[in-house]
Amino acid sequence: MRADLYSSTPTAFTYVIKVNGVVKATYYDTVLAYTTARTVQSFSTQNACKIQITYTGYVSPVYIYAPGVDVTGSGFFASDTTSNNPKTLTANLNVAGNWYFVIAHGITSNAYNLIPFTLDIKTFT
Repeated sequence: MRADLYSSTPTAFTYVIKVNGVVKATYYDTVLAYTTARTVQSFSTQNACKIQITYTGYVSPVYIYAPGVDVTGSGFFASDTTSNNPKTLTANLNVAGNWYFVIAHGITSNAYNLIPFTLDIKTFT
């Protein structure tokens, strides 16, 4: 798994990866200037499957993008744009490949403190 933060100013962040509710890794980083304020987390599936992603963190719209789709565009596969926290997205992923979970947090200035979030990704056959 990999997270890429796209922000117009330096931004510090931390994230925790859980698989089936078990913490697998915690990451901390500071990323310098990119173009838009979004965090992109990739995950791979070997087959089409059902997935449940639970996001807890800064209240932001979250999206799932299919393999090969531009994560900066509006062609997302599933989304939750509510103010819920945590957010849970459940979707039937129709193809295998590298999928992307995008957090459109919009933080672009004065964001020098860690902004924590947690993803819990569960797959079902």
